[in-house]
Amino acid sequence: MRTWSIAVVAAGLVTSLATAAHAQAPINPLLPTQGTREISASGNLQFSPYQNYAVNLGYGPFLSRKLQVGAQLGFDRSVIHSNTSTTFSIGPFVNYYFPGTSATEPYVGAFIGYSSNKETGSSSTNTTSYGVQVGVKHFLNSNVAAFAELPYRHYDKKVYDNKHDTVGVDFGLAFYLK
Repeated sequence: MRTWSIAVVAAGLVTSLATAAHAQAPINPLLPTQGTREISASGNLQFSPYQNYAVNLGYGPFLSRKLQVGAQLGFDRSVIHSNTSTTFSIGPFVNYYFPGTSATEPYVGAFIGYSSNKETGSSSTNTTSYGVQVGVKHFLNSNVAAFAELPYRHYDKKVYDNKHDTVGVDFGLAFYLK
């Protein structure tokens, strides 16, 4: 019994010291804090399964330094085998950040949404989509960050030249309201 009590006290002491050390680790003051709101604009270079251009607008508040929720609105225009395709999308996202002492902050996230795709000479295809993203933001100051993101999207119906999946690279700027 005494050994058990000593182990519990030792575990509590180690946990307290580790928590205190972690709490004192500096975090870059440029990074967003709880309550900060982000407005972002990005462009997309699509390389699978076709080439196109896209514009995305996003808005999302930070629930903590590490967690952001929000919504994204997208417009996409592409040429697939001489057919023009136009897609509108909207949906919520969640991003998890890894803050540190650097002005560069990596993140991972998830997206779910609704898309409407119209190709030349055909009717609209409406579908749900979901996916994940990995990205990095570099803070130029406390109100502006440049970012690059690698999003993967899966569509429930075949869109984009009868494909279900897309992979691309987004480049953009994010503006912060504190």
